[in-house]
Amino acid sequence: MARPPHETSRDYANPYRPLAVRLFNALGRVKPFDLDDLVAAATRSAGHERFASDAFREPLARLIESLHSTAKLSPIGRFMTAQHIAGGLATNLRAGELFTRHGALQDLELARPVMVCGLARSGTTLLQRMLAQLPGARAIPAWEAYDPIPARGQEPGGDPLADPRVKRQRAADKFLRWLSPDLFAVHPMDALAPEEEVLILANLFQSGVPESTYDVSDYAAWLEQQDPTPAYAWLADCMRVLQWQRPGDFWVLKSPHHLEWLDVVFNVFPDVTVIQTHRDPVQTVPSFCSLVAHGWGIMSDAIDPHVVGRHWDRKIDRMLTRALATRDARDGAGFVDVDYRDLLGDPLAVMARVCEAVGLPWDDSIRAKLQVWLANNRQHEHGLHRYAAEDFGLSAEGLASRYGRYRERFDLA
Repeated sequence: MARPPHETSRDYANPYRPLAVRLFNALGRVKPFDLDDLVAAATRSAGHERFASDAFREPLARLIESLHSTAKLSPIGRFMTAQHIAGGLATNLRAGELFTRHGALQDLELARPVMVCGLARSGTTLLQRMLAQLPGARAIPAWEAYDPIPARGQEPGGDPLADPRVKRQRAADKFLRWLSPDLFAVHPMDALAPEEEVLILANLFQSGVPESTYDVSDYAAWLEQQDPTPAYAWLADCMRVLQWQRPGDFWVLKSPHHLEWLDVVFNVFPDVTVIQTHRDPVQTVPSFCSLVAHGWGIMSDAIDPHVVGRHWDRKIDRMLTRALATRDARDGAGFVDVDYRDLLGDPLAVMARVCEAVGLPWDDSIRAKLQVWLANNRQHEHGLHRYAAEDFGLSAEGLASRYGRYRERFDLA
């Protein structure tokens, strides 16, 4: 008899903890972060002080303030956060050293980007990963998204799977599944599968990743008032490094984060095509809140799911409002729309339409390849995601009202 599938918990205030983590949290302590100490340690390890971009300093300082004031980090959360900060600084320093040796890299012309951009939980990952199967596609697998700059001596060419970053990412995936089976079920990680380039932005500490990982409302409010152009310029430079390592005919990008900043996206990537996915926020908002609550639950032992709901309901409304304003200012130019119901109902028909609209390759051999891919990549492979709006102090009626104009505009009700 087959085992029943794993179902995610809705008890967000009491997340699962392996015994080793419970012991670590009971015996450990949470020391404050010091920006100068973190930067000094990173430069000592790198052996130089050439950061590719200095735009990280104020965002990191603001993030540290918020981590201290509201994140309520557990000892394991503090340990993991220290690793994340150190990793971001190390990536920036490696980029600085690489651009010093290969100055022409920053002048490399990027292949045109195709960006999947819709609300989280609206089919963005499925569409991104199907697009990544097309001939000539250059997606960003997780091992590059988390660690986009190669170490010295890793020149272009050779087998990318021999890159030590692949092994490190596979170990990180295994650790995450052990640490939080629920989070892994909601958003499975695969070192070789396409991942969100927002993780590259996170190396400059100017992205939505922190507020998806912790309760850092002060940092998030500050970030909304900043110009993210330096962060997107950093993303473009990292993409040049990746393209230098392994070129492609077009980029496949994806992140709901970009909804908030599509005006900047079009400025930095003027030839981008945005494929915007649409699904009723009555479903997507509580689903994403559940994902966030599981993520916060790794870093803290003090999670209030209603705080998650208040923060992300407002945030998602802001993201949609800004995205639609950019669409309207451009009179829809550069956008292709995909309805989540169509994507799930007939993904190959959607792909055929998208490829025609964007000018991407499509024929019977590609259709057959994707049929096999879909058969081997089914939903809920790692468990069933359970959630409800009420878990986060929300209601279907309230969500329907808040997002009424968006639901009506794209016939999502």
